[in-house]
Amino acid sequence: MKYIKAFKRINRLVEYFLARKDTEPFHAPVDWKGLDLWDYPKVIKNMMDLGTVKRKLERHQYFTPHECATDIRLIWNNCQTYNAEGSDFYLLANNMSKKFEERYERIAKDCNNDMGEHDHFKNDLNELKKTNN
Repeated sequence: MKYIKAFKRINRLVEYFLARKDTEPFHAPVDWKGLDLWDYPKVIKNMMDLGTVKRKLERHQYFTPHECATDIRLIWNNCQTYNAEGSDFYLLANNMSKKFEERYERIAKDCNNDMGEHDHFKNDLNELKKTNN
């Protein structure tokens, strides 16, 4: 399997975020019904959380490390999209995004910057072609 080293390192990175007390709001899907956030699914079209990323990693559902990183970035982006700039959640997501990017950059360098950005693009194109035929 290609990218074994990168996937192992990303898995450890996800575990690092899951172990942090301050990332608790990102551990599971947003309970928008329980929190009375009825506009949440209208604003956030692609929901994502660290628990889902962890499960997808364990089930080998990512083709490339880049694809996994895209989901992790989606977590922070969703939070910043939904919450007001300067709010506690917005600032937390911003901080976690910076921590993620710093560590992801190190992982990419250790893996010769081969994280599958181009493979991911090819897979997307192949899926699009299948859908359109």
